[in-house]
Formats: sequence, C-alpha cells, structure tokens
Amino acid sequence: MEASARGFSHVASTYEASRPEYPRSTVNYIASLAPRGGLILDLAAGTGKLTRMLAGTGREVVAVEPIEEMRSQLSESVPAVTVLDGLAESIPIGSSTVDLVTVAQAFHWFDSQTALTEIKRVLKSGGSLAIIYNKPLVSETNQELWAGVARALRAAAVPRTTQTSVRKLLSEAFSDAPCWSPVQHISARFTEPLCIDDFVELTGSSSFAGSLRPEQRATMLNAVRESCRGWLDRGNELSIDWLTDCYITSLSSECADR
Repeated sequence: MEASARGFSHVASTYEASRPEYPRSTVNYIASLAPRGGLILDLAAGTGKLTRMLAGTGREVVAVEPIEEMRSQLSESVPAVTVLDGLAESIPIGSSTVDLVTVAQAFHWFDSQTALTEIKRVLKSGGSLAIIYNKPLVSETNQELWAGVARALRAAAVPRTTQTSVRKLLSEAFSDAPCWSPVQHISARFTEPLCIDDFVELTGSSSFAGSLRPEQRATMLNAVRESCRGWLDRGNELSIDWLTDCYITSLSSECADR
C-alpha cells in the first residue's frame, strides 16, 4: 500500500460522515452480476460506503480493507458483514470462491497487474469485476465554489496530483489481459444536498489532507470555509452534483491460466 494512502487513517470518521454513497440503481446492477446467495468481495472497502449497499441485495458480502481505522468504521456501520485485514495484492480469501469483486474509489492505489492476478485467483470462472468511482461535477453554477476549494488546498500545500484518469488507467491495466472481457462502462448522475459544515469536511476527507499536520489541516479547512462564505447568502445548504462511473469486466470461462 502506498504511504500516501495511509493518510486515510487520520480521517476515517470524516470519510464515513462526508463521502457520498452510490446510486441505488447502479449498485443493484452491479450486484446482479452475482447470483442470489452468491459471494461478493468488496476490495479496499474503506468505511463501507459500497459494502452496506451491496449487503442489502441478497448476496453474501465480505469486505477487505488494509487500514485499521477504516476497518473499525466499516465494522461499526455494517456489523453483519465479515471484515478482513488485507491488500488487493494479497487477498486473504481462497481461490475460485468469489462471484463478484467490487472496488470503489480505490483501484488507482493498487499495483494493478499484481492486484488483477489476485482478483483473477479468487474469482470463480466467469466471475466479474466492477470498479466504481464517484467524482464531483463542476459546472458554470458551481465552478467558483470548487475554484475556492482548489485555492485552499494549494495554500495548505496539499500536493497537486497528476493522477492518470481512471479510463486511461484501466485501459493500460487491461491492455494485455486476455483472460478478461472488454471493459463495459456505465455511468449515472445524482445530486446530494450538503450543509456547509459537511462540505468543508468532505474536502478534508482525502488521504493527502489526512497526511497534513493537525494545524495544517485546520488551516486548510478554515480556508475552505472562507471560500464558501459567498455561498452562505444562498442558504446553508449546497447541492453537489456527482457523476458515478462504473467499469465492468468478466473472467473468461475458457481462461486456462488459473
């Protein structure tokens, strides 16, 4: 696990309280890739934002998460789900036992080829992998808000990332993966109302923000709150638009390299 990902250990409760869940229609579609009563593995499950939604679909769900503080939040929020300590590159589950693997907001943290080898190992023949991301939609009506957030992050020395887009990342990961079907992409949009306090906390829920010293993080959050001041005249609640992207592939039943 990358050292920067460990910043989540300092913001686990903030992550749980402020990060959005996923559109129910998208989750239901993902869950349908596993038979009723089948086993879903939610990999790098975090605090269980996706886990809890999968648990209500009539499938057995096991969650794997490497960060202790995130696992604690997960176990508290989804007590009926088995939660295991583990990495995508070394999954603590037997071979050919899982019908569906899900990965939410996390594939970019993986050593993709090692993780895909492990995912292939635990999946049953014909099993599926679903990779899902929420990201905020910036529009003409809210670009000033997000620009203020960006300025606050820069002022707090939160590193600007040059992270490869998810689509490009997956294209590279599956470019030489003959055992996997072509990646299917589906998307959905939703709007989430957030009060100013929750929006400020949302901006502080990243691993990079969690890696800041407490006084740096407080300065950053105060700067974000200040950037929201112009929005307070419009009420204490913001409407945040989100785009959910889901990428789905299946393990070929003819794949001999198990």
